[in-house]
Parts: sequence; structure tokens; C-alpha cells
Amino acid sequence: MRRLGVIVVSLAVFATAGTAVAAKIVSVTQRANGRTITLKKGYMLRVRLATNPSTGYSWYVTRLDRSVLKPVGSRYVPRRPIRAGSGGTLIRDFQASRVGRTRLRMIYARARDKAHPARRFSLTVVVKSAL
Repeated sequence: MRRLGVIVVSLAVFATAGTAVAAKIVSVTQRANGRTITLKKGYMLRVRLATNPSTGYSWYVTRLDRSVLKPVGSRYVPRRPIRAGSGGTLIRDFQASRVGRTRLRMIYARARDKAHPARRFSLTVVVKSAL
């Protein structure tokens, strides 16, 4: 019986911790283009943009104050069901590391032709104190 109590308490702690972590991620899509968002220091910004690597196009960050918003990772998630050339979603994560303001600008272009992007994404990010 005591073991069951420990398991229940452990599950409650994990469930609470999972909720706290999830609340610290602010996710945006192409719909946020041109907007301003506010984050608390320590929060994560997750940018989700449609992409299709088979076309030769990629998303590139062209403007960002990395002392305010630090890139921490990216990954590609293919559209389901997976079919050749069907595309998917680029997910880029940024850490709000310092109080301040920055403009995140990204372009969707071929590496050899960044001067003529097919799409643009821009977001003003304001990072405030966690207190």
C-alpha cells in the first residue's frame, strides 16, 4: 500500500512539472507575422513555419539580437502521411535570455538567391523580467 502512495505522489509531481514546462513555451505560426509578442525571461519561443526542403528552399534568420533571444535548436517535422516532396514544418526554438527588445526576421529562400526570398516572416519580441 505504501508503494502505491509513492507512485501516486510521483505521478502528481511529474504531471505538475510537465504543465509548468509546457506553460513556458510560446508557440507562433505564420499567422503571427508582423506582430509583437511579449515573453518573460527564461521562456521559450517556438516558431513553426511551413517548409518543403525538396524544393531547395530553407528558412534563414536574417535579423536577431542573439543576446535577447538565443537560438537553441531547430527540427523538421514531415507532413503525415509521408510522401516524397510533400513538405512539412520547420520548428525553431529560441530562449528569451535577457530583458530587452529584438526583431526576429526570417526569409524563405534558396541559399544561392537570398536577395529574392519567396516568403518573409517578421516578429517583434519583447522580453520582460520574470519577476
